[in-house]
Amino acid sequence: MADDAFIDEWIRTEGPRAVAYAMTLLRDPAVAEDEVQEAFVALLRHREQYDLARDGRKLLYTAVTNRCRNVIARRRGHESLGDDERGAGLTDRRAESPLDAAAAHELSDRIDAALLALPERQRAIVHLSSLGWGLAEVADVVGVTPNNAGVLLHRARRALAEALGPFLDEVKS
Repeated sequence: MADDAFIDEWIRTEGPRAVAYAMTLLRDPAVAEDEVQEAFVALLRHREQYDLARDGRKLLYTAVTNRCRNVIARRRGHESLGDDERGAGLTDRRAESPLDAAAAHELSDRIDAALLALPERQRAIVHLSSLGWGLAEVADVVGVTPNNAGVLLHRARRALAEALGPFLDEVKS
């Protein structure tokens, strides 16, 4: 069983990362924070049964993934995942001209659209991989084999390249 000091540090370090991950799935900061908090509460309620020092990260992300899937399933048919302000705060504020700012905003919108077009599992795998997780860890959280996680990551990258390639070629010229 983990002690209180470990629990405090675990929540402090993993909490923001878990919220960022939930945001990639839900696109709603308030709901993402709520779901991560509920995942922490559920794990801490049963901390005697878990080795949080060893498995806490995996358990947390699995719980967050499952909670986010439930939210998405409840939303399906009621609202689109794209109904929020996805581009808010993603513009490169260092842009020197209005043209640069417009191009940065358009790129942000296209990246968001390309990510939202990916199936949920592929989007989760892309995000966790971008955080530096290995395929075995990602596979555990998402509920697939490591080989399948690699295939899904490859497909997601290919889909993103296809979706963003024309825009990036246009920006280069």
